[in-house]
Amino acid sequence: MSNKIKEWRTLLRLSQSEFGKLLCGIPQRTIQSWELGERTPPEWVLGLIKSHIQRELRKVN
Repeated sequence: MSNKIKEWRTLLRLSQSEFGKLLCGIPQRTIQSWELGERTPPEWVLGLIKSHIQRELRKVN
C-alpha cells in the first residue's frame, strides 16, 4: 500500500504537504508514514484519493 500512496501522490504531482491538504488537512508526517509503510491509511482516505485521481484524469482527457 505504501508504494501505491506515493504513486498516486506523484501522479497528481503534489508534495506530501500539498497531498495532505488536498485530503482534508492530513498532516505531512502522516502522509510520510503511509509512504514509508509505518502506518496504513483508513479506507475512507483511499476512497478520497481515488476520487481526486479520477477527477484529475478527467481534466486531462
